[in-house]
Amino acid sequence: MKLANTALDEVRRRVQRETTGHRGHKEDPLYKSRKLLVMKGSELDEETTARLESLLSLGDPTAEVALAYRVKEALAEFYELDSPEEARECLTAIVTRSSSPVNTPELQKLGRTLKRWFEKIMAYHHTHLTNGPTEGLDNL
Repeated sequence: MKLANTALDEVRRRVQRETTGHRGHKEDPLYKSRKLLVMKGSELDEETTARLESLLSLGDPTAEVALAYRVKEALAEFYELDSPEEARECLTAIVTRSSSPVNTPELQKLGRTLKRWFEKIMAYHHTHLTNGPTEGLDNL
């Protein structure tokens, strides 16, 4: 999930620079949406979802950020699936869509990483454990 959020943020920053010619300022729609984009979509209420959609429509003319957001949300849904078979199909679809040459470089990189770690990511559906605590200690 961290890699998906990072890819999403990189797309947002690149599109921000390309459309406005500068880094995000507090009045820029994509800059305003940065915190909403990393929130889990299923936990957003109707008002917040409408605000996010409005900000994306204003600041994302090519819908690259919206695409990256959908990929991140698909990966979040992958972790909520109960069936390992459904999860495998879901992750395969995410990797296929992300790795497509028509996608942004950030999503292609995410797709390659997911493909490389595919079986290790799938192991979550057998153990329901993550390496989050280990990563947290490593970051300290």
